[in-house]
Amino acid sequence: LLYFQKITTTIYIVVELFKFFTYIFFFIKHNGFGLSQSNAILKYLADAYRTPNHWFPSNPQLRAICQSWLDFRNGEILKDGITNYVFPQVFSHYKHKDPVVNEVRINRGKKNIQTALNIMDKHLLINKYLLGNKISVADISLVCTLQALELIGQVGSLFFFFFI
Repeated sequence: LLYFQKITTTIYIVVELFKFFTYIFFFIKHNGFGLSQSNAILKYLADAYRTPNHWFPSNPQLRAICQSWLDFRNGEILKDGITNYVFPQVFSHYKHKDPVVNEVRINRGKKNIQTALNIMDKHLLINKYLLGNKISVADISLVCTLQALELIGQVGSLFFFFFI
């Protein structure tokens, strides 16, 4: 993480309030270049600041594995899990008007999160980090996304447990 602390890039947290929903996203501005989406920002910063190779590998196979975990985060964890399990319990505009439909959605999201965590657990039983024995942008992205579980009291600080 020391390499990311040296950054002088301006990072914005943009909150757009619409009538029916709130959209929060990250945006950076670096040397006149603007970029949004957290995974894209992580990959850009790793490349722009020439961080050690383990952060975002240059080897095509390792980079593909890293990208695979980032896609896992976007699909299985964020879209299928957090959006259905956490958001309806925290943000009123994510709740369905029909309480039965809402409960089914939350239960489906919980099941998806449990499945995703089981996949990660199995992988991390034989690897210290997602790409082996060194941390990568995939680890950072997944931990930050899973922090959303704290909103509903499901976990303690994942940062503490993940980086020991």
